Amino acid sequence: LESAVMAAGMDATHFFGVGTYGNGPEHMGKCFEVVIDGLAKKGLFQCINEGGDVHESQFDLMMGGGGFGLFNGCASPTTQGATPMYTSSVSDWGDTFGGWRNRAQCDNLPQFPTTLVNRPASR
Repeated sequence: LESAVMAAGMDATHFFGVGTYGNGPEHMGKCFEVVIDGLAKKGLFQCINEGGDVHESQFDLMMGGGGFGLFNGCASPTTQGATPMYTSSVSDWGDTFGGWRNRAQCDNLPQFPTTLVNRPASR
């Protein structure tokens, strides 16, 4: 999303993010332009998740290192007992709601999901 918008020359007018909009799969992959009071740039957010705890008119913005929220699929033990994306423990991620309390603690986060640890040489 970010590289496509930068190529279109929109990076000076927008900032980018991902999250959940609504509580079903009908918005998956869609992008939403959001005006935020007090900010000169507009937000451009892509829906990459369906959230059972998100209301239909609500966009739940996701932040790296911002905590798991209600559902954890990143670290062991996961909410539903599934295989986690990362080989780290829940304690590596800070508070469930809010994540780390300062920037230095973000160094505890794993850099890549388990499936990306052996990345291609070009990355």
